[in-house]
Amino acid sequence: INVGNMTAIQGASTFSIAAWINVDSTGQQRIFGSWEASASKRLAGLGIHTNNKLLLQISSNGTTFDQLFSTSTIASAGTWYHVAVTFSSGTAEFYIDGVSAGTDTSSITSIYNVSNDYFIGSFVASTTVPFDGKMGQVCVFDYALSTDQITYLYNLNDPMAITGTKPIAYYSL
Repeated sequence: INVGNMTAIQGASTFSIAAWINVDSTGQQRIFGSWEASASKRLAGLGIHTNNKLLLQISSNGTTFDQLFSTSTIASAGTWYHVAVTFSSGTAEFYIDGVSAGTDTSSITSIYNVSNDYFIGSFVASTTVPFDGKMGQVCVFDYALSTDQITYLYNLNDPMAITGTKPIAYYSL
């Protein structure tokens, strides 16, 4: 699903992405992001790597990038998981079902500042490595959510009623 450009996080050094997912198969998949490799428009994307760990890919120049990983995995197909990542100045904190799933760091401290569309279920307009399953309550914040806010989202509460600044984008699906 093409959700258009997100100017609020262009060039951002701090953001969060959260969603409920239920995969039909484990392995490499894309949850949300913008990643046009052939057009030098790599920005940021949350997905699942081939090792079933959550993956945040981020680029500061549109060409080179870093991959950050959770320590816990999306272990089972057919199970609902709440997944989230917060990114702040080079540090990604991953969450699965409201619990920290590890921290990873990068020398990259902000998203490439270029206008580009974002996608739910993919990183690009093509079907390269699409999401395989069901998804709901995809939300993007232009700040790093606190642990309490992650817990709130995990407990099936409305992202639009979260304490603090509301998401810049919310897709209930």
